[in-house]
Amino acid sequence: MNCQESYLENEVMSLNREELITFTYRGLVRYLKNAADATRQGEVERRVDLLNRSMAVISYLRSILDMERGGEISQRLAALYDYSLKELVNAGFTTKVEPIEGVEKLMRELLSGWEEMSRRNYGSPSIPREERGYASGNRLEIVG
Repeated sequence: MNCQESYLENEVMSLNREELITFTYRGLVRYLKNAADATRQGEVERRVDLLNRSMAVISYLRSILDMERGGEISQRLAALYDYSLKELVNAGFTTKVEPIEGVEKLMRELLSGWEEMSRRNYGSPSIPREERGYASGNRLEIVG
């Protein structure tokens, strides 16, 4: 692990729950934007990689929902995540950019909500600007 990765890991470990989820959404939105760009540019391998990363992050977000305590909000989020996953799977079988952009727009709206909640609860979020890593197993890291 280099110094930059070590610094980032320490920053991420110090985030509260809302900041960590906001950090995750930011990475997801970046993946989706880059996947849409790769689709427009005909970069098939990059597009597939970014769609897979996006689906891994959405699956992670889906897996951490507390359906018991979250009630209707968790149920609605689960439905949005399921819809988003379906759209991205379908996007993998076409060269259309619209499904990816639709999911990106939806995730941007959710990100905005989490950022607002974080600001209300903790003031200005202290999320590092340079977010790196990847989604693997139970550990989630965000990569450029």
